[in-house]
Amino acid sequence: MRRIKKNKYALAGILTVLVFTSGLLLGLVINEQKLDYIQQLSKTQSADYASLQFQFNYIENLENSALTNEEKCDVLSATLENNLKLLSPALEKLEAYELNGDIENEDYILLKREYTISNLRYWILAEKSNTMCNTDTISILYFHTQDCPLCNDQGYILSQIKKIFKDQLLPQRMFIPE
Repeated sequence: MRRIKKNKYALAGILTVLVFTSGLLLGLVINEQKLDYIQQLSKTQSADYASLQFQFNYIENLENSALTNEEKCDVLSATLENNLKLLSPALEKLEAYELNGDIENEDYILLKREYTISNLRYWILAEKSNTMCNTDTISILYFHTQDCPLCNDQGYILSQIKKIFKDQLLPQRMFIPE
């Protein structure tokens, strides 16, 4: 009878070591995949940033180019649309971090900074478009921080106004560093 108990303890010990080891290995694999994902995302964002810098420099030189005003405005419009497409996924990721309460995460903080910079770039391009192309858009910058209970209400109100005015209103959510 004593022998059976020793066998059970040995089996339980072996199973415990196996479960612990597999959990440890799984954690290492997940961390490695997360690191690879973050590095790939960083490379993609660096390439996007370089592309946007090039576009912005190109647009700065548009005023002196031989293109017609309509062609210049087409380039500006396409650039604005491209920037807007880049902003939407970033905002969705930020909101997901906020919903999960993961706002101390370094990825969240970096993404928030990049989103704010991209929003400012978008605002500058929109203002340039208004000047060069006489577009009828209004840019609104609103500032947001985690500790501001009214900031979410501002965002909701601006979203409702955006539904009414559609592409004529360009609200940009700016995060205040904490």
